[in-house]
Amino acid sequence: MFRIGSLAIDDVNYNNTVIYFLKKPSHLSFSSTIIVENTDWYVGVSEDSKTVYASTNTVLNTNDDYFSYSFLAVQRLLDMAILIEKPAMAVESDKNKQVLFLVSIINGKKTLSIHAKGFLKFETKIKIEARDLEGNIIHGKSPLSEYKPSVRYFRMSQLSESLLDAYRYLYLSVESALNDLHPKFHKGKEMEWISNAIGLANSRSKTPLIYKGYTTIGEYFIDFHYKQFRLKLFHSKKNVLLPLDLYDLTDLYNAYIDLFEICSMIFDVQYGFNIKGGAHFTEHGVKAAIEGLVVNKILFFNDKNPVDDTFKVDKINQFNAQGYKGHLKFELDVMSSKKSSFNRYEIGLYEEVHITLDFDEKIEFEGFDNIIINHEVMYTNRNIIDRPFLW
Repeated sequence: MFRIGSLAIDDVNYNNTVIYFLKKPSHLSFSSTIIVENTDWYVGVSEDSKTVYASTNTVLNTNDDYFSYSFLAVQRLLDMAILIEKPAMAVESDKNKQVLFLVSIINGKKTLSIHAKGFLKFETKIKIEARDLEGNIIHGKSPLSEYKPSVRYFRMSQLSESLLDAYRYLYLSVESALNDLHPKFHKGKEMEWISNAIGLANSRSKTPLIYKGYTTIGEYFIDFHYKQFRLKLFHSKKNVLLPLDLYDLTDLYNAYIDLFEICSMIFDVQYGFNIKGGAHFTEHGVKAAIEGLVVNKILFFNDKNPVDDTFKVDKINQFNAQGYKGHLKFELDVMSSKKSSFNRYEIGLYEEVHITLDFDEKIEFEGFDNIIINHEVMYTNRNIIDRPFLW
């Protein structure tokens, strides 16, 4: 048996359950069987609970399949729930609040596998002042004397809580700035105009952008940003990216970073402004910083009190950065005769670096011979996008 807060997880009829937490407690009880990718999911939420669950007996290929399919099932349940009673409900956007539970028999032992996700955030803040020989501060150029809509779109791309919306606004900022540089005629073809305009901007840049496999930046922009993201995010009829349909935002996050670089180049050429804000971490810099992290301790807490009489750490696999993701896995032996619970665990990386996973509800379990926790760590570069991955 295991329980999340007041919710008892059915580990007899369903072997695989993914838990998400709502931003606010649910105002109704509602459940349904929802099919995603030919997989049946029993999805439900209880009144006054922040926990929404999706359970299945289907064996999927990867943990990411469990997360992505269950995520779609939960979103569709919440879509139906608003037709029953308002207000609308939303899943907590922090991926630290998502947990996958798998029940299995390994070497004759009943095993509970817990798969969780967490974030590390990197940022730099450096203030640089230019002074004359007498020590007076030399002020930089004033903001634009003529208002430009592209700046509004850029600001909105930095404020949007949804990465999909952030990309949309950033694309509009690029498009608006290009129109200032090379205005589009009413009857001109969209792709031809934007390809020519961005090529003109790049030709005037002091550090032009080069993309391997493409002869021009215009060709790259149309092939990657326009066809793969712009069309899918700005249309609603077919072949679209539906809001909340993307669990894994890796591709869109990388596209946002690339579009940010393009927008920076255009703003510098057209307006003479550096929107990167001076010194900043590059993605390669963040990856290099994260690759050196080493786990030195794991602590469990129950209502802020350390839990040290139940968990015995059996194995730790070290941190390994892979692209934008790092993976950390460790195994725990748990006494099956003892009822155990925790609502937080903390992974120590050096003296002052910790990865902490706080659960909105207490996790209780008993009757398991072994607990395996697989913690996946992802990082975000806050100098480029000052938010975690959001839907």
